[in-house]
Amino acid sequence: MGLRGTQVAAEAADLVLKDDSFASVVQAIRQGRVIFENIHKFVVFLLSCNLSEIFVVALAGIIGLGSPLLPLQILFVNIVTDVFPALAPGVGRENGELMKSPPRAPNSPLLSGPDWRQVVFYAVVIAMAVLGSYAYSCWQWGYTAAQGSTLAFYALCCTQLLHVFNMYSSKRASLFINEITRNRYVWLALLLCVGLLLLTYYVPFLQTALSIQPIQEKALLLLIGSGVFPVVVVWISRQLQSIWQA
Repeated sequence: MGLRGTQVAAEAADLVLKDDSFASVVQAIRQGRVIFENIHKFVVFLLSCNLSEIFVVALAGIIGLGSPLLPLQILFVNIVTDVFPALAPGVGRENGELMKSPPRAPNSPLLSGPDWRQVVFYAVVIAMAVLGSYAYSCWQWGYTAAQGSTLAFYALCCTQLLHVFNMYSSKRASLFINEITRNRYVWLALLLCVGLLLLTYYVPFLQTALSIQPIQEKALLLLIGSGVFPVVVVWISRQLQSIWQA
Protein backbone atom coordinates (compact mmCIF):
# COMPACT_ATOMS: atom_id res chain seq x y z
CA MET A 1 0.00 0.00 0.00
CA GLY A 2 1.40 3.35 -1.00
CA LEU A 3 -0.41 5.40 1.64
CA ARG A 4 -0.52 3.13 4.69
CA GLY A 5 2.45 0.91 3.87
CA THR A 6 5.93 1.62 5.12
CA GLN A 7 8.67 2.90 2.85
CA VAL A 8 10.62 -0.32 3.29
CA ALA A 9 7.63 -2.41 2.23
CA ALA A 10 7.04 -0.17 -0.79
CA GLU A 11 10.66 -0.50 -1.92
CA ALA A 12 10.56 -4.29 -1.58
CA ALA A 13 7.18 -4.71 -3.29
CA ASP A 14 6.63 -5.56 -6.96
CA LEU A 15 3.47 -3.49 -7.07
CA VAL A 16 2.59 -0.36 -5.06
CA LEU A 17 -1.00 0.93 -4.90
CA LYS A 18 -0.76 4.69 -4.60
CA ASP A 19 -4.41 5.07 -3.59
CA ASP A 20 -4.55 1.90 -1.44
CA SER A 21 -7.48 0.62 -3.53
CA PHE A 22 -7.42 -2.88 -4.97
CA ALA A 23 -9.86 -1.70 -7.65
CA SER A 24 -6.93 0.22 -9.15
CA VAL A 25 -5.34 -3.11 -10.09
CA VAL A 26 -8.34 -3.97 -12.26
CA GLN A 27 -8.27 -0.54 -13.89
CA ALA A 28 -4.55 -0.83 -14.55
CA ILE A 29 -5.01 -4.23 -16.20
CA ARG A 30 -7.89 -2.89 -18.27
CA GLN A 31 -5.90 0.12 -19.44
CA GLY A 32 -2.88 -2.03 -20.23
CA ARG A 33 -4.97 -4.35 -22.37
CA VAL A 34 -6.53 -1.41 -24.20
CA ILE A 35 -3.09 0.03 -24.97
CA PHE A 36 -1.81 -3.33 -26.21
CA GLU A 37 -4.91 -3.89 -28.35
CA ASN A 38 -4.59 -0.45 -29.94
CA ILE A 39 -0.91 -1.00 -30.70
CA HIS A 40 -1.79 -4.38 -32.18
CA LYS A 41 -4.40 -2.82 -34.48
CA PHE A 42 -1.95 -0.11 -35.53
CA VAL A 43 0.74 -2.63 -36.47
CA VAL A 44 -1.62 -5.01 -38.27
CA PHE A 45 -3.15 -2.17 -40.27
CA LEU A 46 0.17 -0.71 -41.41
CA LEU A 47 1.75 -4.08 -42.18
CA SER A 48 -1.20 -5.26 -44.24
CA CYS A 49 -1.40 -1.96 -46.14
CA ASN A 50 2.29 -1.86 -46.97
CA LEU A 51 2.37 -5.55 -47.88
CA SER A 52 -0.59 -5.01 -50.21
CA GLU A 53 1.41 -2.39 -52.10
CA ILE A 54 4.25 -4.88 -52.56
CA PHE A 55 1.77 -7.46 -53.83
CA VAL A 56 0.21 -5.00 -56.28
CA VAL A 57 3.53 -4.05 -57.84
CA ALA A 58 4.95 -7.58 -57.81
CA LEU A 59 1.85 -9.37 -59.13
CA ALA A 60 1.30 -6.76 -61.83
CA GLY A 61 4.83 -7.39 -63.11
CA ILE A 62 4.44 -11.17 -62.93
CA ILE A 63 1.19 -11.34 -64.89
CA GLY A 64 2.24 -8.62 -67.34
CA LEU A 65 0.00 -5.73 -66.29
CA GLY A 66 2.82 -3.20 -66.33
CA SER A 67 3.32 -0.70 -63.50
CA PRO A 68 -0.04 0.23 -61.97
CA LEU A 69 1.53 2.46 -59.30
CA LEU A 70 4.21 5.12 -59.63
CA PRO A 71 6.85 5.71 -56.93
CA LEU A 72 5.50 9.11 -55.88
CA GLN A 73 1.99 7.71 -55.68
CA ILE A 74 3.14 4.94 -53.34
CA LEU A 75 5.02 7.51 -51.26
CA PHE A 76 1.91 9.68 -51.01
CA VAL A 77 -0.14 6.70 -49.86
CA ASN A 78 2.42 5.75 -47.20
CA ILE A 79 2.76 9.29 -45.86
CA VAL A 80 -0.86 10.44 -45.97
CA THR A 81 -3.60 7.86 -46.38
CA ASP A 82 -1.86 5.15 -44.33
CA VAL A 83 -0.93 7.29 -41.35
CA PHE A 84 -4.14 8.94 -40.19
CA PRO A 85 -6.44 5.88 -40.34
CA ALA A 86 -3.73 3.86 -38.59
CA LEU A 87 -3.41 6.38 -35.76
CA ALA A 88 -7.16 6.71 -35.21
CA PRO A 89 -7.73 3.20 -33.75
CA GLY A 90 -4.80 3.88 -31.42
CA VAL A 91 -6.92 6.31 -29.44
CA GLY A 92 -10.06 4.18 -29.49
CA ARG A 93 -11.90 2.63 -26.58
CA GLU A 94 -12.00 -1.02 -25.60
CA ASN A 95 -14.29 -3.48 -27.33
CA GLY A 96 -15.99 -4.63 -24.13
CA GLU A 97 -14.54 -8.14 -24.22
CA LEU A 98 -10.91 -7.49 -23.28
CA MET A 99 -11.39 -8.26 -19.61
CA LYS A 100 -13.05 -11.58 -20.45
CA SER A 101 -10.04 -12.95 -22.31
CA PRO A 102 -7.26 -14.85 -20.49
CA PRO A 103 -3.99 -13.05 -19.75
CA ARG A 104 -1.21 -13.07 -22.32
CA ALA A 105 2.10 -14.74 -21.64
CA PRO A 106 4.72 -12.07 -20.78
CA ASN A 107 7.14 -13.44 -23.37
CA SER A 108 4.59 -13.73 -26.20
CA PRO A 109 5.31 -11.64 -29.34
CA LEU A 110 3.23 -8.70 -30.45
CA LEU A 111 2.10 -10.64 -33.53
CA SER A 112 1.54 -14.37 -33.30
CA GLY A 113 1.34 -16.86 -36.15
CA PRO A 114 -2.40 -16.31 -36.75
CA ASP A 115 -1.80 -12.56 -36.74
CA TRP A 116 0.80 -12.86 -39.51
CA ARG A 117 -1.54 -15.04 -41.56
CA GLN A 118 -4.23 -12.43 -41.05
CA VAL A 119 -1.88 -9.69 -42.28
CA VAL A 120 -1.07 -11.65 -45.43
CA PHE A 121 -4.76 -12.38 -46.03
CA TYR A 122 -5.65 -8.69 -45.69
CA ALA A 123 -2.85 -7.72 -48.09
CA VAL A 124 -3.87 -10.30 -50.70
CA VAL A 125 -7.51 -9.17 -50.66
CA ILE A 126 -6.54 -5.50 -50.99
CA ALA A 127 -4.14 -6.30 -53.84
CA MET A 128 -6.86 -8.28 -55.63
CA ALA A 129 -9.24 -5.33 -55.41
CA VAL A 130 -6.68 -2.86 -56.75
CA LEU A 131 -5.39 -5.08 -59.56
CA GLY A 132 -8.94 -6.05 -60.51
CA SER A 133 -9.94 -2.39 -60.84
CA TYR A 134 -6.79 -1.58 -62.80
CA ALA A 135 -7.19 -4.50 -65.20
CA TYR A 136 -10.90 -3.84 -65.73
CA SER A 137 -10.34 -0.17 -66.55
CA CYS A 138 -7.60 -1.00 -69.08
CA TRP A 139 -9.28 -3.99 -70.73
CA GLN A 140 -12.93 -2.95 -70.68
CA TRP A 141 -12.76 0.83 -70.82
CA GLY A 142 -9.61 1.14 -72.89
CA TYR A 143 -7.77 3.26 -70.35
CA THR A 144 -4.20 4.21 -71.18
CA ALA A 145 -1.38 3.23 -68.85
CA ALA A 146 -1.44 6.71 -67.30
CA GLN A 147 -5.20 6.65 -66.74
CA GLY A 148 -5.01 3.12 -65.37
CA SER A 149 -2.27 4.19 -62.98
CA THR A 150 -4.47 7.03 -61.74
CA LEU A 151 -7.38 4.67 -61.15
CA ALA A 152 -5.12 2.12 -59.41
CA PHE A 153 -3.78 4.89 -57.16
CA TYR A 154 -7.24 5.95 -56.05
CA ALA A 155 -8.37 2.33 -55.76
CA LEU A 156 -5.46 1.62 -53.44
CA CYS A 157 -6.34 4.68 -51.36
CA CYS A 158 -10.00 3.63 -51.12
CA THR A 159 -9.21 0.06 -50.15
CA GLN A 160 -6.73 1.09 -47.49
CA LEU A 161 -8.97 3.78 -46.05
CA LEU A 162 -11.92 1.41 -45.70
CA HIS A 163 -9.59 -1.34 -44.50
CA VAL A 164 -9.63 0.37 -41.11
CA PHE A 165 -13.14 -1.06 -40.62
CA ASN A 166 -11.57 -4.54 -40.61
CA MET A 167 -9.63 -3.69 -37.46
CA TYR A 168 -12.41 -4.40 -34.95
CA SER A 169 -11.44 -7.23 -32.62
CA SER A 170 -14.71 -8.00 -30.87
CA LYS A 171 -16.02 -11.37 -32.00
CA ARG A 172 -19.60 -10.53 -31.08
CA ALA A 173 -19.70 -7.10 -32.70
CA SER A 174 -21.44 -6.52 -36.01
CA LEU A 175 -19.85 -5.02 -39.08
CA PHE A 176 -21.61 -1.70 -38.54
CA ILE A 177 -21.53 -1.43 -34.74
CA ASN A 178 -18.13 -2.05 -33.16
CA GLU A 179 -15.28 -0.21 -31.49
CA ILE A 180 -14.04 1.11 -34.85
CA THR A 181 -17.33 2.57 -36.09
CA ARG A 182 -17.89 4.15 -32.67
CA ASN A 183 -14.50 5.84 -32.78
CA ARG A 184 -14.99 9.43 -33.91
CA TYR A 185 -11.30 9.80 -34.69
CA VAL A 186 -11.63 7.14 -37.38
CA TRP A 187 -14.31 9.17 -39.14
CA LEU A 188 -12.31 12.37 -38.79
CA ALA A 189 -9.26 10.63 -40.27
CA LEU A 190 -11.31 9.35 -43.21
CA LEU A 191 -12.75 12.80 -43.89
CA LEU A 192 -9.29 14.32 -43.78
CA CYS A 193 -7.87 11.73 -46.18
CA VAL A 194 -10.80 12.09 -48.59
CA GLY A 195 -10.20 15.84 -48.64
CA LEU A 196 -6.53 15.31 -49.41
CA LEU A 197 -7.39 12.91 -52.23
CA LEU A 198 -9.73 15.48 -53.72
CA LEU A 199 -6.89 17.99 -53.66
CA THR A 200 -4.67 15.59 -55.59
CA TYR A 201 -7.27 15.44 -58.35
CA TYR A 202 -8.18 19.11 -58.59
CA VAL A 203 -4.99 21.00 -57.65
CA PRO A 204 -2.73 21.33 -60.73
CA PHE A 205 0.52 21.11 -58.77
CA LEU A 206 -0.47 17.85 -57.12
CA GLN A 207 -1.84 16.53 -60.41
CA THR A 208 1.55 17.03 -62.04
CA ALA A 209 3.55 15.67 -59.11
CA LEU A 210 1.48 12.49 -58.86
CA SER A 211 0.86 12.10 -62.62
CA ILE A 212 -2.89 12.23 -62.12
CA GLN A 213 -4.95 11.88 -65.30
CA PRO A 214 -8.66 12.70 -65.75
CA ILE A 215 -10.88 9.65 -65.36
CA GLN A 216 -14.54 9.10 -66.15
CA GLU A 217 -17.30 9.63 -63.61
CA LYS A 218 -18.30 5.98 -63.86
CA ALA A 219 -14.90 5.12 -62.39
CA LEU A 220 -16.21 6.38 -59.04
CA LEU A 221 -18.43 3.31 -58.74
CA LEU A 222 -15.46 1.08 -59.49
CA LEU A 223 -13.41 2.84 -56.81
CA ILE A 224 -16.19 2.46 -54.24
CA GLY A 225 -16.55 -1.20 -55.16
CA SER A 226 -12.81 -1.80 -54.80
CA GLY A 227 -12.88 -0.17 -51.36
CA VAL A 228 -15.88 -2.15 -50.14
CA PHE A 229 -14.61 -5.47 -51.55
CA PRO A 230 -11.98 -6.17 -48.83
CA VAL A 231 -14.41 -5.24 -46.05
CA VAL A 232 -17.04 -7.66 -47.36
CA VAL A 233 -14.54 -10.47 -47.97
CA VAL A 234 -13.03 -10.13 -44.50
CA TRP A 235 -16.48 -10.06 -42.90
CA ILE A 236 -17.49 -13.23 -44.75
CA SER A 237 -14.26 -14.95 -43.74
CA ARG A 238 -14.91 -14.07 -40.10
CA GLN A 239 -18.43 -15.45 -40.27
CA LEU A 240 -17.17 -18.69 -41.78
CA GLN A 241 -14.44 -18.92 -39.17
CA SER A 242 -16.92 -18.43 -36.33
CA ILE A 243 -19.19 -21.14 -37.80
CA TRP A 244 -16.23 -23.49 -38.15
CA GLN A 245 -15.11 -22.92 -34.56
CA ALA A 246 -18.66 -23.40 -33.27
